[in-house]
Amino acid sequence: MSYRSEAGSRTGFTLVELLVVIAIIGILVALLLPAVQAAREAARRTQCLSQIRQVGFACQLFADTKGHFPSAADEFGYSHLAQILPYHEELALSGLLDFDPDLSGAVKAPWDNANDANIRAAYLTPIPAFKCPSNPESEPTNMGTSGAQDIQETALRGHYGAVLGCKHVNGCSGSSANDEICPVDPVLGCSTGGSATGGIIYIKSETSYRNITDGTSKTFLVGELAGDLGHARTWMAGVADPTDGSGWIYSGKNVDWPINYATRDRAKAEPALRIRENDLSFNSFHPGGCHFAFADGSGRFVSESVDKDVYKATASRGAGETVASP
Repeated sequence: MSYRSEAGSRTGFTLVELLVVIAIIGILVALLLPAVQAAREAARRTQCLSQIRQVGFACQLFADTKGHFPSAADEFGYSHLAQILPYHEELALSGLLDFDPDLSGAVKAPWDNANDANIRAAYLTPIPAFKCPSNPESEPTNMGTSGAQDIQETALRGHYGAVLGCKHVNGCSGSSANDEICPVDPVLGCSTGGSATGGIIYIKSETSYRNITDGTSKTFLVGELAGDLGHARTWMAGVADPTDGSGWIYSGKNVDWPINYATRDRAKAEPALRIRENDLSFNSFHPGGCHFAFADGSGRFVSESVDKDVYKATASRGAGETVASP
């Protein structure tokens, strides 16, 4: 009796088939990755909008209690974000700050004294709700002491800055550049050539609801400030010199410059912008624009291509312009 053996069939991939499969997987990953990144950015953008609205709501609670909105820097140099801490579920942190300090002989704002134990404790307490989730996870943050960059933590930043108004003046001169639509105080704010006073929140302001004659739904309250990536201050920094409000303003901007103007890419191409990289205008790491909160508690994303006149009109509280909201 004879037996016939049959050769067993072999299954598997040839080298060519394997390379084809790898190529297909690579193509699918290349197609899906941008979609995943876009979905993540959409989620971050939604979170950021919610956070800036909460900052706006805290400013409203402050106004309901005090009779006026917070200022971009109070008489002791603290920012609007520091002032609204009790209305933003940060009452314990607010207790670390002395909002009635003795300034006799002082040469700088209390928030700039990192040698004070309470100030340092406050500095070392991140407030994630003040930080845009799209910003880099690690950014140098100045913490007083002559600008020493001793904290690499972006959560210590305050990315929601006051909209001071719609105009700045050139240089820190004593000549007035006020006008009815875009008033400024030329003594204030050498960092921007003069601090606007036509918005709701500006240096040492006490703006009440009745002062917002343009309408709360048509007036900016705060906007995104991604910040100068190398030299930004923390959330409590308002103005450098609390005695007269002069010097660098850290807590807000005028709207003279377009949204997202001095980006890192543009600063590389224009050397004159490098000293103010990401620090000339309201800006964000969201593509195409940034978020603003309005005085009525609403918030929205404003395109970087917004009409200049509309943008400036929305930054003024009572100039009487007749324009649509951005």
